[in-house]
Amino acid sequence: MPPAPRLHSTAFTSVPAVRAETRDPGHDTVARAYLDLRREGGSGGAAWSRLDAALGRLEGRHQRWKSAHRGLAARMLGDAHGSGYTDGVPYLTQALENRLFWQLPLTP
Repeated sequence: MPPAPRLHSTAFTSVPAVRAETRDPGHDTVARAYLDLRREGGSGGAAWSRLDAALGRLEGRHQRWKSAHRGLAARMLGDAHGSGYTDGVPYLTQALENRLFWQLPLTP
């Protein structure tokens, strides 16, 4: 689930169907399921450690993918606008700060 500023970015405002899906209160996410399980107190310490490590690895891989995507776009687009009506490479550079599981205290 993207944070509010990201939902208001050009990438989301240009695709209303995707934006509407993320705003649906019933929209399930990995982060929401994780937080619900934590609140319920399910599983033991070792299971949480494994899950935290797996989510951290996924977060890290997502960050590396975004960095590679930005690099490819810079070589292919240069100063041109990107698809999805974004500003292209400057948009992707700014998006490098976005985390996949921003609601969770994970370290990639």
